Amino acid sequence: MQALLKSAGLALILLFGATSQAAIIPMTLPGNVTGQVMGEDAWQMDDTAGVDFWTFEVTEAGSYSFSVSSAINFGLSLFSGTLTADPGFLFFHDQSFTSLFDGELVYVGGTAPYVPGVGNMFGINLAAGSYTLALGGNDFGPGFDSIDYGLSVAKVPEPSLLVLFLLALAGLVYRQQRG
Repeated sequence: MQALLKSAGLALILLFGATSQAAIIPMTLPGNVTGQVMGEDAWQMDDTAGVDFWTFEVTEAGSYSFSVSSAINFGLSLFSGTLTADPGFLFFHDQSFTSLFDGELVYVGGTAPYVPGVGNMFGINLAAGSYTLALGGNDFGPGFDSIDYGLSVAKVPEPSLLVLFLLALAGLVYRQQRG
């Protein structure tokens, strides 16, 4: 049955392949990359034409931030799992979905898909593993054909043990002086 579904999916992808414009691009964390999507409204339409998929590995668990700079608003969705083929109409920007070739991609988090100006994710805790970040236009703007963007991914530094120790010590000294 699964082979039949994959065959049907491959036929659909080939049939609609000419209209598919999603890019699947590997990246290394932390990092800064640039890209270009076609159209400004992929997020409102749940349409992979106009969405880039960035795949990456997290080797060190921690808190990460994702920020996009562009002339328009962008939507971001983060999924656990690696996407290798355009999911086409099976893609949902705000929930888990099953790719015909890659299995289930589990929704980890994202930006509010219909809220203008909300295009960055800060302090997302990630375990070691494979991830896919989807980003696309979230703006019914003046009708752009293509939009350039910059994507920055940074690991949020954890407070150092020395800083925590010094804060606790300062708190004890302050408490002793008041009491």
